[in-house]
Amino acid sequence: HALDVAGSLPGLIGESRYVQKSIALPQGQRLVLGTDGFWDSWDNTQDLSFDLRTNYSLSLENYTDALWHRALERAQTRTRKKDDATLIVIENGGTP
Repeated sequence: HALDVAGSLPGLIGESRYVQKSIALPQGQRLVLGTDGFWDSWDNTQDLSFDLRTNYSLSLENYTDALWHRALERAQTRTRKKDDATLIVIENGGTP
């Protein structure tokens, strides 16, 4: 889901207005948050979906690193204007 906000992350700029979203993250699941500069690295949702699923079995840190590097590789091959990017991956690693 896209949040219509300005700045690097929702809530960092005081004048931002957005609708708060609550997400119940099941155990072992990950939530990937990124700015438009990150998501715009992909030309289509099929490639994005593939890259999000690839290496999912890795540790949280290694998965995040792999996803970040894939975004950088894709961004470098694109002709559109480069943009700053933020990536945050959250995992519910708690016990049931």
